[in-house]
Amino acid sequence: MYLEGLAMKRAQIRRECPDISDESVEQLLQDWITHRPMDAPG
Repeated sequence: MYLEGLAMKRAQIRRECPDISDESVEQLLQDWITHRPMDAPG
């Protein structure tokens, strides 16, 4: 289920920023994982 959640977040980032590179998407995903708000599920 964890991997599906990451795939969903990755897709959300792509929808919000369609012109960024794959590397930028992965960096934003890593930033989200590391700095997620405390009340966020996961």
